[in-house]
Amino acid sequence: MTVMNKKISTYLSKSLFIRGLQCHKSLYLHKYNPELKNEVSEEQEAKFQTGTNVGIYAQKLFPGGVEILWDDNSLSNQIKRTKVEIEMGPRSYMKLPSVMIMFS
Repeated sequence: MTVMNKKISTYLSKSLFIRGLQCHKSLYLHKYNPELKNEVSEEQEAKFQTGTNVGIYAQKLFPGGVEILWDDNSLSNQIKRTKVEIEMGPRSYMKLPSVMIMFS
C-alpha cells in the first residue's frame, strides 16, 4: 500500500511534535509506516501510566472540570470545543493546602 492510499492524519500530539524536532525520519516513519514501530517496553508503559496518573490527579484538583476526549474528533472540533469551554469561564477552583508562615 502506498502512502497515497493510506488515510493520513496531520494531527501532531506534543510527543509527536517533539519526536519530529529530535528526528524528522522518526516522525515520518511513525506517521506513514506505524507498522514498523518497536514494541512498547515496560519502561515506556510506565511513562504512559504516569501521564494517565497526572491526568487523574488534575481531575481531582479541578473537580467539575471539562474533559475533552479524543473520540475520533477532529483537532479543529476539539479546539472549537475548548474555546467554548474557556469562554464559559471557570467552573472550579484549585484547592491549595493552607500554609502558615511564621517570621521571628
